[in-house]
Amino acid sequence: MVIKLLFMKIVLLGFMGSGKSTVGRFLAQFLGIEFADLDDYISEREKMNISEIFKHHGENYFRIQENKHLRILLKKKNIVIASGGGTPCFFNNMELIGKVSFSIYLKSDTHEILSRLYESGNKDSRPLLKNIRANNLKEFISSSILEREKFYLKANLILNAKG
Repeated sequence: MVIKLLFMKIVLLGFMGSGKSTVGRFLAQFLGIEFADLDDYISEREKMNISEIFKHHGENYFRIQENKHLRILLKKKNIVIASGGGTPCFFNNMELIGKVSFSIYLKSDTHEILSRLYESGNKDSRPLLKNIRANNLKEFISSSILEREKFYLKANLILNAKG
């Protein structure tokens, strides 16, 4: 039996394909608390998937919605949140996360991310990857991880998500 703390908020951080949603569902079930995938939550509220939001409204609109809905989810008492890969990098999202939750960075390398994206067959459903040619994908992922890692490293805990 797991004993719940008064308030348990855990936010999982990491690049797309690092396992945030998979680990988040498992962790929430293990702890007996709610799970929310931020991208899914936004899609439900906007009544369109993330790719459609990017296509019809652009990335800036999406990032505003992401910040808005992150704030809503962070008000819940007992929850595991799988953030979007870029969530910590925009507005003051990482500071918001740091103030009210325990954050975990699921660290994965470029090779692992590429493998997961191709194995899952959902590379094309990722708006930031949609227009990246296959021969440029590895470089794009590698440079994006490098840019975002300064935010991810602010997490309370860093876990190797390889394998």
